[in-house]
Amino acid sequence: MDNTEQRASELAGYTSLGEYHGGHAGAFFPTRSSLDWFIKCNRRELVEVGALIPREGRAGSLIEPHKFGHAVINILRRRALEKTSA
Repeated sequence: MDNTEQRASELAGYTSLGEYHGGHAGAFFPTRSSLDWFIKCNRRELVEVGALIPREGRAGSLIEPHKFGHAVINILRRRALEKTSA
């Protein structure tokens, strides 16, 4: 696989927030608003790990489902541990 094909396959892994919520959010984000709020509160970390590509305007942001799922679990786990340590 050459570099062009590799980049194309990396891009194909991203999906819209609406598509993600409709097929992958499960019990973690029962409403689209809950997904949007989580992203707003954790945007920096999600971008740093490659789980979120923020875009402005009507196009909307994109999520890489596998990376996003891992990031959600890590963030929630860390929050739970912080609460038990307090």
